[in-house]
Amino acid sequence: MRNPEQILLLKMDHIGDALWSFPAIVALRSAFPAAKIDMLCTPYLAEAFRRVAELTQVMEYDTSAPLSERQMVLRQLRRQNYDVAIVLGPVDKVNHLAFLSGARERIGYFYSGNLLRSLTRRLFLTQGFPHPSDVAGKTGLPLPHEVAAMMSLVEKQGASLSPDPKLIFPITAEEKESAAAFLHKLLPEKRSFAALHL
Repeated sequence: MRNPEQILLLKMDHIGDALWSFPAIVALRSAFPAAKIDMLCTPYLAEAFRRVAELTQVMEYDTSAPLSERQMVLRQLRRQNYDVAIVLGPVDKVNHLAFLSGARERIGYFYSGNLLRSLTRRLFLTQGFPHPSDVAGKTGLPLPHEVAAMMSLVEKQGASLSPDPKLIFPITAEEKESAAAFLHKLLPEKRSFAALHL
């Protein structure tokens, strides 16, 4: 396939997984600097993805919205004439959205053992790959990190990950100042902090 000019990424799960997708997005932009790279995501991920300079546009798709609203978003997607859609998994329950986007090439993961998804994956995806947890379970290999799992999907399109990918969340100077003021007010005697999210 020729270099894509219109790329759609889909990320419809959790905020942590969204942050882990940033290196794959950066790698894709590096591989295709002139391409239009859009993101379709749930509303609560949109603010995070709008901070990623490598994305051209961020569109929200609310799975709980009325059918008419969801259809409107899908019509907007089809008007874009995407060359490729990549479901940044590993989640296969939204592969149908790649198909409904009208993208000519559709890349994503699938789980084994789900009969309905097994029957439809050839329709939904033009390039479908076994979910990393399935591969790890069958081969005894360790389960890859989410960064590597998502990167392997954009590699199918020709992007390559740097040897030492950085997980960076862009924040503004105002946000840094606000956080510093909050921490100083909370613990005025402390100058350094470690935060754990378990």
